Amino acid sequence: MALQVQMNFPKATCDFYWLCYQNEPKKFSGTWEEYYNKTFEESGKWLESVTDDILEHELRAGFGIIAERQLILKLARILTYFIDKDMFEQSRT
Repeated sequence: MALQVQMNFPKATCDFYWLCYQNEPKKFSGTWEEYYNKTFEESGKWLESVTDDILEHELRAGFGIIAERQLILKLARILTYFIDKDMFEQSRT
């Protein structure tokens, strides 16, 4: 599973590929259900750690864009990629 922050402006899309949560199934020794539950819990904690200040700073530092906080909150998106049980099993062989 991976979560990534993205902002969609009228003339640009900014992907914060360095600001992400990722959990490798190869490194997990439990079942898919345990992996799913653990990942869901960890990703929620990660999302809580991504504050408005972090988003504002990364937008300026990574893209040189200065935007009002309300606009940042409106445009921020979280992209989620999650593998299903079959892909989980295949990744561990």
